[in-house]
Amino acid sequence: MDKRFVDLRSGKNGKARIKILKGHFATKNSHVNTYIDMSTVKTRHNNARETAKTLAEEYMTNTPVETIVCLKNTEVIGAFMAESGSGNASVSAGNNISVVTPEFDPAGQILFRDNNQRMIEGKQVLVLTDSMSTGSLVRQAIESVLYYGGRVSGICAVCGYYCLIVDVSRI
Repeated sequence: MDKRFVDLRSGKNGKARIKILKGHFATKNSHVNTYIDMSTVKTRHNNARETAKTLAEEYMTNTPVETIVCLKNTEVIGAFMAESGSGNASVSAGNNISVVTPEFDPAGQILFRDNNQRMIEGKQVLVLTDSMSTGSLVRQAIESVLYYGGRVSGICAVCGYYCLIVDVSRI
């Protein structure tokens, strides 16, 4: 690993961390001055679990969640969030929270296969992503959840350990 990377730890949970690198980086849709390495938080169970616990605290007591839609390889985090969110202190207590990953058609549209549609239709859905720079993928995910009959109860981004509970009725 490049020695220029710096740990960025959550103020709420020091075990929840990501690595960042200052510089100038171009993505498909934007230019950024900090590279955020999400590989550890997405793949190592201890780091993913701690991050998920920290994120889940933001919605557990006041946001019902029946399904977590995981974008950009966040399934491990999503599974730990579901485990945290179904505890006794949660408004989702007793629910078997589904964790699903959408697919993309050749035109880049988000879709859910027949076997996953029942986990979206009529459900309170939390959209989980690693980070948001332009928000276009999250907007696309929201539109897809609404198309399949789900209700978006929140959007959660790992970057910055920030969880946003939003009113998406205007989207």
